[in-house]
Amino acid sequence: MTELPFYAVLYKPGSRWNDQLPFHEQVGVGDHRDFLTKQYEAQTLAFGGPFLDNSGGLSVFQAASLEQLEDILRTDQSVTTGLLEFEIRPYHLGFKPRLIG
Repeated sequence: MTELPFYAVLYKPGSRWNDQLPFHEQVGVGDHRDFLTKQYEAQTLAFGGPFLDNSGGLSVFQAASLEQLEDILRTDQSVTTGLLEFEIRPYHLGFKPRLIG
């Protein structure tokens, strides 16, 4: 990845979220996984995943600007169909992610 700024994206249930189903069983969650895989391969997505309490998820992206990232996130079918909503916050990566153990 380059020295582009980081952004934390908080995903939360949208209007089409079914509270009776866990994240991995939501209708359209496969589209979200496909979108994130594409962004990871494009080196736009640094890391991310769902919260274990079924309340949404967190992803950390790099993009040239907030506007560019908003445009990218709006191509996610889980967002356009209302399964998920997102909130973006500028993020300082103080420590590089690593697996412990």
